[in-house]
Amino acid sequence: MKYLSLAVLILTACLANLSRAEENGSAQPAATAKIVKEIAFETKPAMIAATAYVKAADFAPEGGWGEKDYEGAIDAMVMNGSTRVINYTAEKSIQPAGAMFAVWYQDPTTTKPTDLTSKWCVPIADDNEPTPEVTVEKLPAMDALTVTYEGHPNSAMNVWTELTKYAEANEYEWTGAPMEVYHSVGGKEPGADRWKVEIVWPVKKKKKS
Repeated sequence: MKYLSLAVLILTACLANLSRAEENGSAQPAATAKIVKEIAFETKPAMIAATAYVKAADFAPEGGWGEKDYEGAIDAMVMNGSTRVINYTAEKSIQPAGAMFAVWYQDPTTTKPTDLTSKWCVPIADDNEPTPEVTVEKLPAMDALTVTYEGHPNSAMNVWTELTKYAEANEYEWTGAPMEVYHSVGGKEPGADRWKVEIVWPVKKKKKS
């Protein structure tokens, strides 16, 4: 259950920070996360995962999500997506084979809350029967840029910035949506020990013109 708690805290913390930044007229976090595993190109192995694809629009309150209701929309996806895959593994007595991770298909800075979607995934050792809410996928190996940081997630803008700069400087282009792997969880407050999150972003080398 620690991964469910981690995912919930991560997203609510990030959106609370975004809201505070907007109120203060600044998008910069008060602190910066510490990179503990430098940016690298890796080939991630294939895996089997229990996955739940969720749309923020499916959980909208009466009247829909407001234009700035990112916290509510993302929290709804976190709760529903995480709960679905965790309940699936519990009901089938499946031991997770790795940390929960989330795939984020849209950038919330350029997408309306109602249009946000994500996929919540738990690696498992063996194939299993799907359910109406959970799909069992055989995910192929992928080439990706990875970076791991410690620190509260709402302080990780510096990590994302470094990752995008690295990709540009080394002539990589994105080939898929970024993923966040939630390895460990710390406290709720910024600066509390000790969060550990890995960003995995699929890439390929740009073709020479």
